[in-house]
Amino acid sequence: MIAAAECACDPAFNLHGVSTSTHFAAPLIVVNGPIRASIGLNSAFGVFGPGYRANATIDGRSVS
Repeated sequence: MIAAAECACDPAFNLHGVSTSTHFAAPLIVVNGPIRASIGLNSAFGVFGPGYRANATIDGRSVS
């Protein structure tokens, strides 16, 4: 999340343009590699469903 936040704050990302657009936009963060398994991140069916604490925690913290 720190790396994602740093990238979003980079002027090249144009966060102002993404957040003030009249069209919907949702930046996507891809987590890959051994870290995904070690933190228990679900990347299969039901990603936003119940039972996957890592998914809910990351999504909940990054949105608020």
